[in-house]
This record gives sequence, structure tokens and C-alpha cells, in this order.
Amino acid sequence: MRYKGTLIIAATTLLGLSLAACGHGSIVNPPHGKVTVAPVTTSSSTTSSQASFNNNTITTSDLQIKILSMQIVKPGVSTNNKSLLRVGFAMTNKTNKQLKPDMIKQYLNVYQKIDNDNQKLNTGITLHKDKQLVAQQNNNISKNNSTDGVITFVLKNTVNPVELVAKEHNQQIGSQTIQLGQLPRISNLNPTSALTTDTTSSNETNDTTTVAQHATASNTTTIQQ
Repeated sequence: MRYKGTLIIAATTLLGLSLAACGHGSIVNPPHGKVTVAPVTTSSSTTSSQASFNNNTITTSDLQIKILSMQIVKPGVSTNNKSLLRVGFAMTNKTNKQLKPDMIKQYLNVYQKIDNDNQKLNTGITLHKDKQLVAQQNNNISKNNSTDGVITFVLKNTVNPVELVAKEHNQQIGSQTIQLGQLPRISNLNPTSALTTDTTSSNETNDTTTVAQHATASNTTTIQQ
């Protein structure tokens, strides 16, 4: 009887060991009876954990875009009687990749809420004063260098606030709400015209400090745009 009991215990022990060895590939060297689970490594091909939009600055692993100024362009014949939001910025290339200021459209969208509908704004015309600057925005920025740029967006109105949404690989990395009421207003005057004189230059000294006064930052991540 003792012999049979010993055989039963031995068989039970072997069965338990064989079951423990099956279907538990994640268990690694259990020390002193504690189960250690192998760590799981995940990777993302969309946004970088370093990507952000803070203090008027979009930061990714490749570049930095600092918003320098914002003005409202008054409606006129040259703007198709539409008001525009003019955004001036500086783009810095942090890598050896080919980056150019014209790529701002891949990293910044602007929305305006109309009747509870958050509508994406279309890009607008190039202002007369910005034509030379915009013509250079297809030039590549060398590593660790910065280049100024400008972009305009067609506003639905000049009352409702707008939301600047920064993104990387079509994933939202942050946003800022801008109150339009206190932004400087300029006209799209043609400097080559002898009949007009641009008297609005004194109103265009809107630096990042002024922008920050009218912006409410809210970091939001991995929201598909």
C-alpha cells in the first residue's frame, strides 16, 4: 500500500509539472514560487511621446514650430471679401530630414465652432506683404536652423474663437483656443500701388507674449483628426 501511494504521489507531481510547462510561454524562471511575467514591448508608428503643443510651440522629434504672431486680415476685394487669420511662425529642423516651412499644413489645423459644429478652416490667400516670404517656404531647412514662415486661414466670422490644433501623423498632440476679439487687425494692401499706403504696420507688433494672453492651452493626445 505504501508503494502504491508513493507511485500515485509521484505521478501527480509529474502531471502537475507537465501542465505547468504547457501554454505559459510568458513565465520566466519563477524564483521561489513567484511567477515572473516577461515584459511586453509595444511600439507606435503614429505620434511620438515627446510631441506636444505648449506655450505656442509645436514640438515633435523632427521639428519645432513656434507661433510668433497672429492678426486678423480685414475683408476686401483682394481677400474675396473674407476675413483671414494670419499666423506667422518660425520652423526649426532638428534632424537631417528634408523639412520646409510650407509643411506647416501637415502640423497645424484651425477650427472655428459655428452653431455647435467645429468646422475646419481652409487656408487662405497669400497677402501682398508676404509674397516674398511665401515664395521661399519651399526651401529646405538645414539641421539645427530655423526659417520664418506665414500661413492664412479663411475665418467664418471674427467673433467666434478659433482652436489651433497641432498634430503629428494625423494624430492630435495638443490644442489652443484663441479669442479673436483682441487680435490686431490689418489690411491686405498692395505696397506697389501708388494710390494706397499701408498704415497698419504699427498694429502688427504681436509677439508670442501677446499671443499667449489670448490662448488657452489644453494638451490632448491620440485624438484622431
